[in-house]
Amino acid sequence: MVGTMMALVAIPWFVLQTTGSAARTGVVTAVASLPLILGGALGGALVDRVGSRRMSIFADLASGTAVMLIPLLFHTVGLAFWHLLVLVFLRGLLDAPGNTARAALLPDLADHAGVPREPVNAASQGIQRGAALLGPPIAGVLIGFIGPSHVLWLDAGSFAVSALFVAIMVPAALAAARPHVPQARRYFQDLRDGLRFIRRDGLMLAIALNNAASNFFDGFLSITLPVYAKEHLGSAVGLGLMSAGLGAGALVSIVLFGRFGPQLSRRLLFGVCLAGVGVGFGLLAFTPGLIGAITVLALAGLAAGPINPVLMTVYQDRTPPDLRGRVFGLAAAIALSAMPIGRLAGGYLIEGVGLQPAIAASAAGYLVAGLVVLLVPAYAAMDRRRSSLS
Repeated sequence: MVGTMMALVAIPWFVLQTTGSAARTGVVTAVASLPLILGGALGGALVDRVGSRRMSIFADLASGTAVMLIPLLFHTVGLAFWHLLVLVFLRGLLDAPGNTARAALLPDLADHAGVPREPVNAASQGIQRGAALLGPPIAGVLIGFIGPSHVLWLDAGSFAVSALFVAIMVPAALAAARPHVPQARRYFQDLRDGLRFIRRDGLMLAIALNNAASNFFDGFLSITLPVYAKEHLGSAVGLGLMSAGLGAGALVSIVLFGRFGPQLSRRLLFGVCLAGVGVGFGLLAFTPGLIGAITVLALAGLAAGPINPVLMTVYQDRTPPDLRGRVFGLAAAIALSAMPIGRLAGGYLIEGVGLQPAIAASAAGYLVAGLVVLLVPAYAAMDRRRSSLS
């Protein structure tokens, strides 16, 4: 995750530096997110067939290879723009099943350890947010010394380290004990089973669609922050520090969720946090300077922190173990489905009407998403714990 967060700074900065185009930066980030949808949707059935541990290891090794080819081509035979698009697409396509596999492993590991799922999910998200705190400023500094293309070597190496960790530290016997999908069954029937489960579970479908809407506007952020840093701060270090502020705020609230999450209303927390992200992003449009930008993004991160742990806990409570790979992958694919469009729209919106309107549009989208959770009755089912579902 540290390597991934470094790449989230290095790749947009690389495109802006070499092309000077916000639109092309939007195209690259959109292409990078599109395979997360395809890989999540199609890879979930593979996770259930192959096994979560094996898929996690394979996906990391394959994704690391795709990342390694970017600097390798750039510094040898040359890297055309379409080469970059293909490689970032492959990186995401191969990485998505790995993310699904690790999400499917978590509830079994939590039960094996005899601990509640809320703090386990908070710890998992805390690691990701901690990476978001460390990776961007490290990338910003390294870009100044070695250039954005060389930072990607470190991202490629991080995938190899991740594969090694899972191979050594995740018990193979525990992964093998999970129910396996019969190999004779057709692959697309497996996918239909997962989709049917989500469609029949009104809450999970409502959450996935709401996430898709908010992620459309979140796609704006992946363009607005690099452009903001380039126009107002003139440095990749500034971009890294802004992203670190977002990660730091999220890490604080995730720690609090791990401590108090089991006692809180999931619905209320989820809705308020979505709206709070909108408020934080909205303030960025009126906040010049590095310190102000870091501050308001830290506030947005404080609101964003509990969102994913809440969703993970709800999904784990409602999904049978033998469907986790398919359901988690498909739910993530639905939630991410609008992000590539949002990233494309964000790039062209910035070039057409300016940076501040794009930031304001992203903030408004999050506010509406939060209000939907708080006002639509279907979301009341979020507060039903496992004991009431069994």
